[in-house]
Amino acid sequence: MLFFPCTRKRENNKNRCLQKGDSATPANEASSSTVSTNVSAAYKKLIAYKTEGYEKQSIADFNGALASTPDELTEFLAAVADVSGTISYDDENYDFLDTTIRFSSQELYCEHMGEELTFFISLAKMSRPCNYVDEDGETVYDFTCFVESNISYSINEPKLVTVAERDKALLTFKEEMQNYLNSLSEAEEAIQ
Repeated sequence: MLFFPCTRKRENNKNRCLQKGDSATPANEASSSTVSTNVSAAYKKLIAYKTEGYEKQSIADFNGALASTPDELTEFLAAVADVSGTISYDDENYDFLDTTIRFSSQELYCEHMGEELTFFISLAKMSRPCNYVDEDGETVYDFTCFVESNISYSINEPKLVTVAERDKALLTFKEEMQNYLNSLSEAEEAIQ
């Protein structure tokens, strides 16, 4: 999909979940300090929705302002797609884009397609660090567990739920799932 799931970077036949602070650009690729005009325009379009008090708006009002027609939805989703591959974890607007815009874009897309709402979560647990590092200088773990899941949810009264309440509920769910994964032993994880 177009949204901001845990970005996977494939290097030397390894999958590794990028963590906050990692770069989405592999170390061996040249990074550019310039942003394409298309991405810059898309970024500005999305950030324009970060208005004073947006968190207190109902989901219905906020999502309606993002895209109220199919053409606006197409433009909005294109902007999300343009920005999703370029946003840096240290960008001051990362949380707004990765949380609020991602959740709203998913809801608008699902509503338009007549599909149930889903929340994609990607979790990771690593244990038993090895005595060596990989070619990027990062710790290698003897045991790694990745979990990816789509969770169905519904919002019965989007006019009564604020953006902040929705964001907090979904992020809390993800955090509790990560806490559960962290509490399992390696044997329990293998069985799950």
